[in-house]
Amino acid sequence: MPGPLADGGAEARPWRARPGLMLIGALAFLAAIYLAPLATLIGWAFRDAKGGFTLAQAVKLASEPAYHTALATTFRTAAITTLACALLGYPLAYVTATTGPRARGLLLAAVMIPFWTSVLARTLAWIILLGRRGIVNEVLIASGIADAPAVQQPRRPDRHGARAVAVHGAADLVGADAP
Repeated sequence: MPGPLADGGAEARPWRARPGLMLIGALAFLAAIYLAPLATLIGWAFRDAKGGFTLAQAVKLASEPAYHTALATTFRTAAITTLACALLGYPLAYVTATTGPRARGLLLAAVMIPFWTSVLARTLAWIILLGRRGIVNEVLIASGIADAPAVQQPRRPDRHGARAVAVHGAADLVGADAP
């Protein structure tokens, strides 16, 4: 049975038949959540203490090597985390979507239970595992594989460990919406 008529006889279409309208709403939401704060932050970067225009912060950002290192490390970690999550999440989502109901339930439980676990508890667990005196280092030393802890700098976090934690924290989000 046809749906209600609108516009002089044209049949009304449900939302799924109008993906452009849904896309406009999603883009407006993203603009409000991401672009508005970013524009505000960029505006602050070009103001001095009195509110006037200045390039002092931009010059400092461009000339300071510590900022270059921090930005490069941040973007490298983000790229590695994104790639690892995609490589792990999409195959898992595909298998979850194409498998039977029992296996689907088990796979979804395997994804969702860590997702529901507190981020703080997971971070503490990673610190216990990967820390200088952590379980991984202790096992490596006790088994003779390593003579000293793998993390030699106690005040500087291990980049590989930080990336593993980032992948673990974000991987739940990639396959979370599988049917």
